[in-house]
Amino acid sequence: MAEQVLDYSHAPTVSDVLRDTESFVVGLVGPFGSGKSVGMVSWLMSIALTQEPAEKDNIRYTRLAVIRNTQPELKSTTINTFKEVIPEGKHGRFVYSSPIQYHIRIPARPGAPGVDCLIYFIGLDKPADVKHLLSMELTAAWVNEARETPWAIIKVLTDRLGRYPSKDLGYPTRVQLGMDTNPPDEDSWWYRTFEEEAPDLTWTDEHGKVHRIRWKVYHQPPALLELRKIGEGEYSSKEPGFEFDYEEGEVIPAAGSFWGVNPEAENLPNLVQLYYPRLVVGKDRAHIECYGQGKYVYVKEGKAVVPEFHRESMVDEFASLDDVPLILGLDIGGGTLQPAAVIGQRHHAGTWLIHAEVVEDDMGVDHFADVLRQYVNEHYPHHTIKVVYTDPAAEKRDEIFENKVNEWLRAKGFPVHSAPTNNFGPRRLAIAQPCGRFIGGRPGLLIHKRCRMLIKGLSGAYHFKRIQGPHEVFSEIPVKNEYSHPCDALGYLLSGGGEHTVALSQRPRTGTGSVVAPGNFSVLG
Repeated sequence: MAEQVLDYSHAPTVSDVLRDTESFVVGLVGPFGSGKSVGMVSWLMSIALTQEPAEKDNIRYTRLAVIRNTQPELKSTTINTFKEVIPEGKHGRFVYSSPIQYHIRIPARPGAPGVDCLIYFIGLDKPADVKHLLSMELTAAWVNEARETPWAIIKVLTDRLGRYPSKDLGYPTRVQLGMDTNPPDEDSWWYRTFEEEAPDLTWTDEHGKVHRIRWKVYHQPPALLELRKIGEGEYSSKEPGFEFDYEEGEVIPAAGSFWGVNPEAENLPNLVQLYYPRLVVGKDRAHIECYGQGKYVYVKEGKAVVPEFHRESMVDEFASLDDVPLILGLDIGGGTLQPAAVIGQRHHAGTWLIHAEVVEDDMGVDHFADVLRQYVNEHYPHHTIKVVYTDPAAEKRDEIFENKVNEWLRAKGFPVHSAPTNNFGPRRLAIAQPCGRFIGGRPGLLIHKRCRMLIKGLSGAYHFKRIQGPHEVFSEIPVKNEYSHPCDALGYLLSGGGEHTVALSQRPRTGTGSVVAPGNFSVLG
């Protein structure tokens, strides 16, 4: 492994993360281009190089994991960044097995301990790799772009740390979880855990040694500052703590305001001069605040899966119908321990009424079935459940937990049927179809405003990711996140309820045409 010296004098926040050997979990959040990923590779390697060597052979033994939400992003982004810092050579090379591995072996020399560091690279879209993760014995781990990783995985991961090396190899010296990310919004587990709960406690062991168990977040400074005009051709920063003045040629107008590059932004010497001006031009305010300033805001990413959804007309308050049974849709969360269900009815006139969602984190299907049953009994005690539509894959054994999901649900008394298909196209059309149908002057799909996750998902959090490149090209499969699960549950409900057949029978139309049903009625009572 070639020796490489990395200079973090232009990234003091990254340096702070590297020096934090006390916190159990360290989080690094900041704008695009701020050197987060490169810094976290160095952080990961510092775990291996500060491990106390084993007495028997003077070798530092560690096992580490690198986590990314998908295998393609793991290979194209995370692993490439790793190679920039740790080039392949005689001391280590990638083995593209399942999971991908990189094993660093450096023999001990007089006065210098050796290194035996096995690193697993895991993409969360491969169930076999997730299953492997659940049983790993690790020293520490790094989660790259952590906002895209389910909270359930983070919780499981913390349980797998500090389990290697064993006593005869010296016990783990530093047990840490490191995470970096661009800012998520304030609904995220990241914000809740680091900014609201911020675990920080002390514990004294049997020998009287005091240990601190802390989750610590580090914020990099904004790369872009919002400006105000103070005179002819003169501007000043509006951001507290950054008192800089700008001349006309340094100002970038965008999103109804003025912006300037922060001279104190991190990693600037390693970026082309036009990096941040290009980031601003043509972007909306939320995009600039998130990726240019590192603020917690919701950014509508990529392309919405259901652009036919219109929040203003399709979200309202309404009561359930006493004489109509409930229909449920359920998504098991694809091995992420993030099951979701939506509860609805179909009005006599044909309008779909979605009354509630039940969305859980870190929960298996057996437990979720109990939670769902309790919710229905509490909120809809006088209603019967006609059917629960699930992913057809739920009739097969789960690749991670090896249970037949529908068996759990039937054991709890749910009338379970597989939805007609789990093919994405027909499921998407099953949601889109009633959005474009008008009955009695209202859309054919109405969602109660209490369904917060579902509404946010349909509004764009459930999306196709933009593929990097000069053109507007998007992935063909939606991003899997906490908002995709209730949306998938809705797709199973509607396709099972007949929209699958309707969708397949409709030829594509031009424009924004709609289907209007006759009759006057009010679904809102």
